[in-house]
Amino acid sequence: MVADGATDSSGAFATALAALIAAKEPKKAIVFLTDGANNTAQSNDDTKASCDKARTAGITVYTIAAFAPPAGIKLLAYCATSVQTTFETRTFKGLTLAFETIGKIASGTVSSTRVTY
Repeated sequence: MVADGATDSSGAFATALAALIAAKEPKKAIVFLTDGANNTAQSNDDTKASCDKARTAGITVYTIAAFAPPAGIKLLAYCATSVQTTFETRTFKGLTLAFETIGKIASGTVSSTRVTY
């Protein structure tokens, strides 16, 4: 991926999904983070289609909206496996805490709890 000022999460999510579908591990998860919103409706549609496939494949999707605008937050809410796997932050401390919480949930050291920073 190349940073160029535009956001298109569809390719990155599809790549992560393909890698996990091919993996043999029993527990699989994607951490989907963005600070933006997709620039095209097609990018949203393609990302949502991949999110639907992840759900069907039993892959947990954690989402982090880091300083994201409303459209980005809405897409991430759609893609998250549940309310408990959705995080939103407008601080760097909150970003760190979101990753720490995801690690604890994924490792089973804390129950799933919705956290907004």
